Amino acid sequence: MNSEHKKILILASNPTGTSRLRLDEEIREIDLGLRRSRSATCFDLYQCLAARAIDIRRSILDYKPSIIHFSGHGEGEDGLIFEDNIGNIAPISTAALSGLFDLFSDFVECVILNACYSEIQALSIATHIPYVIGMKKAIGDRAAIEFSIGFYDALAAGLSIEKAYKFGCNAILMAGITEHLTPVLIQKEKISEEQKEKIKNQENINSVSHVNVETRSLIKESNPSFTAIDEALSFINRSKYHVGHIQTSEELAELWKIDKDAYKDASLSLEEFHDWWVTFDQGLKVIYKGDEIVGAIGIWPLSEESAFKFKTGNLKETYLLPSTFDEVKNQPSKYWYASGIVLKSELRKPTKINPISLLLRIGLNTWIESPYIDFPIEICSLAITDHGERMLERFSFIRKIDRLSDIDPYPLYILKARSKHDLIRLLNKRGI
Repeated sequence: MNSEHKKILILASNPTGTSRLRLDEEIREIDLGLRRSRSATCFDLYQCLAARAIDIRRSILDYKPSIIHFSGHGEGEDGLIFEDNIGNIAPISTAALSGLFDLFSDFVECVILNACYSEIQALSIATHIPYVIGMKKAIGDRAAIEFSIGFYDALAAGLSIEKAYKFGCNAILMAGITEHLTPVLIQKEKISEEQKEKIKNQENINSVSHVNVETRSLIKESNPSFTAIDEALSFINRSKYHVGHIQTSEELAELWKIDKDAYKDASLSLEEFHDWWVTFDQGLKVIYKGDEIVGAIGIWPLSEESAFKFKTGNLKETYLLPSTFDEVKNQPSKYWYASGIVLKSELRKPTKINPISLLLRIGLNTWIESPYIDFPIEICSLAITDHGERMLERFSFIRKIDRLSDIDPYPLYILKARSKHDLIRLLNKRGI
C-alpha cells in the first residue's frame, strides 16, 4: 500500500533584542511526535531557522509544504517578528504575510502561528488558506511547546486538523497551564463576508509602514522640528531599544520589580500585577534594551463605575481590576482607560534625544490603533513621582486634581481625545 507523504515546514525566528524562546525544544518535540506516526500518512519535516523575509518565500518554493509552522514572536497589529541579515528584529506586516500565503494557496493546507498576538495575522491568512491557528493574546513558552506536542501527536495518529487543534489545547491544560483558550482555529469556509471586508480594511491600515506614516505626516503639519523627530527615530532604529509584549511570567515578575522600585507602597502586589496582565494583557507595552526589560506603559480599560470611584478618590488603585478583552471588544465606548508609565531609575533622566520617550509614544500610538477602541476617549493617570508628572505633561496630559484622596495622595492627570487624529496631534504637539 502506498503511503501519503505530507511535508511540514517549520519557520523559526528569535532575533537579537527579543526574549529568548526554547525553539530547539519545540522543534525536537514536533519531530519526535511525527516519528511516532502509525497512520497511512508519512511526514517529512523541514526547518528554516533564523528566518528572514527572503527565507520564507524560498523555503516554501523549495519544499512546497502542506503545513507551515511559525515559532517566534508576534506583535499584534505590527505583524510577526523575523530577522534581518545580521539577526536583528525585522517585523513583517499582516498584509505582506497574507499576500504571500495567497500565492501558495494551491498547496498549503494549514498554517500554525505559534506566537503571541498572532490572531490578527491568522484571520487574514485564513482568507486564503483552509486552516490557520493563531494566538489571541500572549502565550508562555511552555504553553506554546505543549500545544505543539499535542497538535502533532494527534496529527501523527491520523486525526484531522480540527481534532489535532483540540488535542493541542488540551495538552496545555494537562500540563497544568491555564492558557488553553489562547490558541484559536480559524477555518476559511467559516469566515463571513463581513469579516473579510473588515480584514481587508485593517490590512490597508497596517500595510503602510511599521512606523505609522499617518503619525509622521501629522508631525510634519503641526511641528516644524520634523527633522529632529526623524533623527530621533533613526537613533532608535540603531539602538538596542524596542517595544514588545510580556512573553512569560518570569518577565512579568521582572517588570513588577521595576514597578515596585519606582512606586514603593503605591505598587500593586505581584499577584495583583499578574491579575491585571491576565485580564487584559494587550494593555501592557514593554520596553526592552536588548533582552533586558527597562520599563513599560500600560493602558487599561475600566468600567464606568470603577472609573468614577477612582476619579473621585473613593477606590484605591490597588483595588481596581481592568475589564476583559471580550467586554471591551463588544462595547468599547462604555469603558474608561487608565494609563501607567514605569521606567528603571537610570532611565528617568532627560537627554537630548530620549529614545524611551519616543518609544512610549510609539507604544501608545500602536495600542490606540486597535480596531476595538472607540472614540472619543478619556485617559486617566496618577503621577506617583515627579518624573511621572513630567512625563505625563510631556504626553499632553492635563493635571486635573492635585491630590486625588487620602487613599491615593497623588495628582490625577487626564488626556481627552475626540478622535484618533486628535489624539495623535495631542501626543505630538510638543515635538515628542
